Amino acid sequence: MITDFESKMRKAVGDIETYGKEYAVKKAVSWQLQEMRKVVLAEMIRAQNPTLSYADRETFARCSPEYKTHLEGTKEAIQNELTAKAMVEKSQAAYECLRSLCSLYNAQSRIGE
Repeated sequence: MITDFESKMRKAVGDIETYGKEYAVKKAVSWQLQEMRKVVLAEMIRAQNPTLSYADRETFARCSPEYKTHLEGTKEAIQNELTAKAMVEKSQAAYECLRSLCSLYNAQSRIGE
């Protein structure tokens, strides 16, 4: 029975590592895209007609297909990040559940002795 717990706990630790690495990559991509939003917007504003007011150039930039595409990509990156985070948390919960069950099993074994 203990070896069964041991193998399941090793798998849970491996899952935490695997999903943790995936989460780190997806979080980095999400962060980068969120930060790049400001750069994309600034470049789009700069590309507008300089005779327009800054407010008008910003409005045109925010309505541009390029800016909307960037926002859509950022949305997807955030979704991927949050999904990966959920998998890490699920793996951590599974490990904690196994740890608790193992402790309970060991306590019951000591009582039965």
